[in-house]
Amino acid sequence: MKSILSKWRRELRSLCPAEGSHPAGPSLLTAWRFTSRKIRMPQTENPYLYLLLDGVLRLHTPSGMLDYIAGQYSVSKIDTPLSGTVEFFSDQGDFLALALEFTASDVIACILDMDDDLTARILHASLTQREMRIADGAVISSVYRLFCAMRRTLPSAFLQKNILREILYFVLRGSCGKQLLQSITGLCNVKKGCGLPKRAG
Repeated sequence: MKSILSKWRRELRSLCPAEGSHPAGPSLLTAWRFTSRKIRMPQTENPYLYLLLDGVLRLHTPSGMLDYIAGQYSVSKIDTPLSGTVEFFSDQGDFLALALEFTASDVIACILDMDDDLTARILHASLTQREMRIADGAVISSVYRLFCAMRRTLPSAFLQKNILREILYFVLRGSCGKQLLQSITGLCNVKKGCGLPKRAG
């Protein structure tokens, strides 16, 4: 993870010479660089994953304040941030992040392709801390793979779609999985159990 973050930071700094947002390959990826403490959060109708690459961020959300360090991510659909404040800048005097936009349909498609047993484990918070920790680490690696695939190899809609599906799979298996699944589907009933649409066929 440290080696990935280190390479990524160098690439983003060359990609983002000025403060603000910068395209980072496909339209769903946006790089952010700030040197001021008060930062702008992405303004989009779709949910997004916000991945910190350098610095420490405090998000101000309807539920309260949440702190994130490099290598961690938040999902806007769970607790849409009102604003963000940089608590600590990097050694380079800046703050780096990457936003990955997706749709509710992307998440639903991923859920419908997963094993029913795994979906039930996510909804009932039955995944172990170790499983979620591994999945959270895989989210970082997969987003980096999407970033590299779209910028260095042969960018295509096919690659983008399949790597995005992989990213969402790991998000659902990670620490944000249950909340994301519930917020997207709205189908979990605490008293009667949880259900999802069945696969066709």
